[in-house]
Parts: sequence; structure tokens; C-alpha cells
Amino acid sequence: MRELYYDLFLAYTNIDLLTDLATLFSRVEDAAVAATPREWPAAGSIDGADGEIHASRAEEMERQKIRSLEAMLNAAVGRDRAAPLGRPEHPGRPYGHGLDELITAAMKDTR
Repeated sequence: MRELYYDLFLAYTNIDLLTDLATLFSRVEDAAVAATPREWPAAGSIDGADGEIHASRAEEMERQKIRSLEAMLNAAVGRDRAAPLGRPEHPGRPYGHGLDELITAAMKDTR
């Protein structure tokens, strides 16, 4: 169940990253168009449609993955497979401490 939960969290995070990436590409495209001298021919103009299509396909794949993971999690706990779970919270640190803190604590215990 933990692995399914982490996979669900990752799928939502991937959608956030895809959205941020699409926004970034749009801003870069706008900046490139604005910086291009008007007297240059338009033959080499930027077409952002391909990037948008790929981003929307990737986002739809992540949304399908979310539906699948939600169904598996619901089945694991005996709920209706179609019941919405919502966005999972950040899992945080598994032991409540960072790696450096765990190493320091382990070193103190061995002395």
C-alpha cells in the first residue's frame, strides 16, 4: 500500500511539473518571439504547438495512472474502486529525521 501511495503522490507531482514546464516553455517562446527582429523572415518561426501536444499527452497519461492507482488503493482497503481519494499529502520523511540526523544518532549509539 505504501508503494501505491508514493506512486500516486509521484503522479500528482509529475502533473505539477508538466504544468510548470509548459508555462516555462510558453514564456521562453514569448521571449524568443519578442527578441526576434521584425525584418527576419518568418520561415524559422517557433511553433509551440508540438510541445503543447506532447505535454497534454503526458499529462493525460499521468491522469490515467492516477485513476488506476486510486482503484488499486481502494481495492486494497475494500472500498469501491471508483471512490475518489483526492490528492495525497506529501509523505514527508519516513523516520521523521534526515539522513545526517540518523547517521549521527547511529554513531552515538555505537560508542
